[in-house]
Amino acid sequence: MALTIPVVYNRHCLVLLTGQTKWLVRTNGLNETNHPQEVLIAYSEYFANRKTSFFFQPSRYIVYLPSDRAPEYSFTAEYGINYRFSKNLWSQIEIESLNPSGTGPNGIANLTCSTPACTSILPTIGTLKTAEVHLSIGIGSPFVIPI
Repeated sequence: MALTIPVVYNRHCLVLLTGQTKWLVRTNGLNETNHPQEVLIAYSEYFANRKTSFFFQPSRYIVYLPSDRAPEYSFTAEYGINYRFSKNLWSQIEIESLNPSGTGPNGIANLTCSTPACTSILPTIGTLKTAEVHLSIGIGSPFVIPI
């Protein structure tokens, strides 16, 4: 069960903090850990005026894959803009980025070449990242869906 605490709430700003603990109830594949893992989510929204608001939601999730010995910690950031055309018609643009951190400090352990001409290990640079852009138009109220 998650616990959400409102930190700030007024006519221009909303800030919420959410925490949850989860356990891996049975090991799967190479998974070796079975102690409590924390899920952390923060949500902030700034209401610029009656029609426009900006939101930002950083979070840290735990992902267990069958090939992982330990859990993967994924940092996710969602941010965007809500705009109301009228009382019931709105649009939202949301950008979501994900940065897994369980495979090394930069997300990649190392890169190697598989061709015979390449015999060295490439430098450990870059990171495993994903990003998505969502454009929504709807009737009712805009929303942010956590992963």
